[in-house]
Amino acid sequence: MTEADFDWLNYLCKKRYSHKYDSDTTAAWFKNVVLKSPLMFFACRTQDAFAITLISITPWLPNSIEANLVFVCADDGCMWQAIRLLRSSIDWAKRRECSLWRMSSDTDYDLTPLANRLGVTELSPRFVLRLKS
Repeated sequence: MTEADFDWLNYLCKKRYSHKYDSDTTAAWFKNVVLKSPLMFFACRTQDAFAITLISITPWLPNSIEANLVFVCADDGCMWQAIRLLRSSIDWAKRRECSLWRMSSDTDYDLTPLANRLGVTELSPRFVLRLKS
C-alpha cells in the first residue's frame, strides 16, 4: 500500500467501523507509522479489501516474535478478497519467522468465518474491562 491508498482506505473504514472511527488519527498512523516501518508492518490490498499486520515482541521473550493482524476491511460483497490478504499476512509472518499469528481487527463484523476458513483457532478465555464506552 502507498500513501495514495489512504482516501480509499478511509472510505472503507467509514463504512465498516463504528462511529468512533477517527480518520485523522488513522491517516497519521497509516502515513507516519505503517508506511514508514515496512519491517514492522505489512500493509497489503486488493481492489476491494486491505489488511495491515504488525510485528510485536514481548520484552521478556525476545525470540518469540508475533504477527498481529490489526486491520482487515473489505467492501460489500468482497470478503473473499480478505481471505487472500489474510493468507498473504500469514505467509509474511512465516517469512519473518514469527512464532504466532493473531487476528484481532476491532470491527463489529464477526471474523469467525474467516478464521475458520484459515484454520485459525480461537484464543480463549479472553477478558476485557471497558473503561469508557
